[in-house]
Amino acid sequence: MDFPAETLRIERGHDFYPRKRDVKEIPGVRETQATPFKEKTVYLHYFVGGCDWYVAEFDRDSHEAFGFACIQVGEWGYFRLPELEQVKVRGLFPVERDLSFRPMRAGDIHKIAAHLPRQRQ
Repeated sequence: MDFPAETLRIERGHDFYPRKRDVKEIPGVRETQATPFKEKTVYLHYFVGGCDWYVAEFDRDSHEAFGFACIQVGEWGYFRLPELEQVKVRGLFPVERDLSFRPMRAGDIHKIAAHLPRQRQ
């Protein structure tokens, strides 16, 4: 599995794509369908401004990810990392990978948890 060349590496100042060994830990797309959203493990976090993308599943061939995107409104869905890598907000700010992010349950991430349906008591 090889990632496409990074187009905004210089502006970003660090690698957009994770190391290959880190990608191996991420379940393939649709592998965690039976897992409730709050119980899914999120492995990667990307951000720019007030926008965030969290990766819970990843297809190593198409580079498609399934996860949570919070861009005004948060929702679970699919996005491609090569397309996200090319995004620049206002032509200036590239999307960055959160280098300090460690895998955690989606329900433990404040931005995601705020959009999850409330459980009845």
